Amino acid sequence: MEILFAIKSLNAVGGGAERVLAEISNGLAERGHCVSILTYDLPHGNSFYPLHRSINRIDLGIGNTEGSSTIFETLQRIISLRRTVVQVNPDVVVGFMHSMFIPLGLALLGTKFPVIASEHIGVEHYRSHPYERLLLQLTPYITKKTTVISEKLRNGFNAPLRNHMVVIPNPVSVPEDNRNGRIKSGSTRKRILSVGRLVPQKDHQTLIEAYAMLADEFREWDLRIFGDGELRPQLETQVKTLGLEERVQLATTTPNVTEEYLYAQLFVNSSLYESFGLATAEAMTYRLPVVGFADCAGTNELIKHNHNGILVQGAHRAKVLADGMRHLMSSSELRQSLGNAGPSSMAAFSTEKICCQWEELLEKESS
Repeated sequence: MEILFAIKSLNAVGGGAERVLAEISNGLAERGHCVSILTYDLPHGNSFYPLHRSINRIDLGIGNTEGSSTIFETLQRIISLRRTVVQVNPDVVVGFMHSMFIPLGLALLGTKFPVIASEHIGVEHYRSHPYERLLLQLTPYITKKTTVISEKLRNGFNAPLRNHMVVIPNPVSVPEDNRNGRIKSGSTRKRILSVGRLVPQKDHQTLIEAYAMLADEFREWDLRIFGDGELRPQLETQVKTLGLEERVQLATTTPNVTEEYLYAQLFVNSSLYESFGLATAEAMTYRLPVVGFADCAGTNELIKHNHNGILVQGAHRAKVLADGMRHLMSSSELRQSLGNAGPSSMAAFSTEKICCQWEELLEKESS
């Protein structure tokens, strides 16, 4: 098949959707499909996540990829999308995220090209974005199918959208060098790891508060948070106010974050909600025990309490999170036991299996 994926940007600091697109595109290219990726990025840039050598990049260079677009830019993009897709002449087109699949669907109205929308955020986002929620209602009329990454995510949408959706989870790569549970350690200190954008949804403020409750009790443990976002200044101030500058590191996003899993002893997800929880799933493949909130959609589908991690709940989020962290920080045996259950828990999400699901969907909708 000739497959054209499209996403707003691949050059900017990547998030979960960008990483998934790269993973799926690479997997399908390795299977012999002719894969192209279209973005609004300026030409000749470098993808934040590595791409298979055979993948053709098409960068339109229209508008600001890191902020909101003007009406004029949106119209420019729609015109350019239609012209470009006609030139490429793919068998099927896949738009990742509403910022791409809405204009893409509108651009290809009246053409022969089937459009698949790939949604990676939940209904919680749209509740606070009414304009985007309104545009989302167009999806069943301008695309053939919408992929979502969990049944729980699908069930959150209204019936017209829900009936248009098919569930394909995110792929989770199995680390080649850690299948036997080998965890590297270059230091005598222990490390708590968290990965996610520095935005309100991820609630790193609560994680830092919880860690502060444990810092004196566990002096050999440090906290390392990987991510970028609008809340960095506030979080840096919080760390400084608590006097934890030597113990808490706010590291910037890296395409090689998987390296960090090898050095950590515990993974914590403090999110209020998740569509899937890709970082949590990846941590499990590295045999890391994980802690998260029982009322966090996405997280509570991945973590099986007292099997591969711990789910906490309670009115005082920081306190219950600290209690869950303390439980694991106090016992290397428990950390090892829960961590060892991680890889088998994630087997259903292997890149090979998820690429098979994508291949089946794309072949069906392009026929």
